[in-house]
Formats: sequence, C-alpha cells, structure tokens
Amino acid sequence: MEGEATAPARMAAARQFHLYIAAKLENKVLLRLVTGLLDQGERPWAQQFAIHFDNAETCTAVLARPNTVISWRRWQRAILSKP
Repeated sequence: MEGEATAPARMAAARQFHLYIAAKLENKVLLRLVTGLLDQGERPWAQQFAIHFDNAETCTAVLARPNTVISWRRWQRAILSKP
C-alpha cells in the first residue's frame, strides 16, 4: 500500500505523540509511567507481540473508529489551549 508507514515509523510517531501529551499535562509521574511503558517496546516479547498486532490492517482498523481515537489536531488544540 503506497504511503503506508512502517512499524518503526508508527512506533516513533506513537512515542512522540504520547510523550508530548504527558509532557504538556505537566505530570511528572504520568510522564515517567508513559516513558517506562514505551521503553518496554524494545524488549523481545514486545517485538514478538508487534509482529502479530502492529501492522497496517490493525492500524487502519483503529483509525477507522473515531470514537476510540481522537485526532492529533484535536488533542493538540486541547493541550495548547490549556492555561
């Protein structure tokens, strides 16, 4: 599929997104927790899990559910407008 992001690119984007949200909330405990969870993605068991579940089909299915995933722009507007 043309324009499809690779698994490492999706992981990098997800990591950047979640760290941005945690940092903007100025919650050090949440930031530490999110960082720790994202760091687990480098472990062998997580790599095996990703082989089965991190693919274009599951990514598309998640993004097709607007009630489950809030768009980056909507989150960005909400976070940046926070006093």
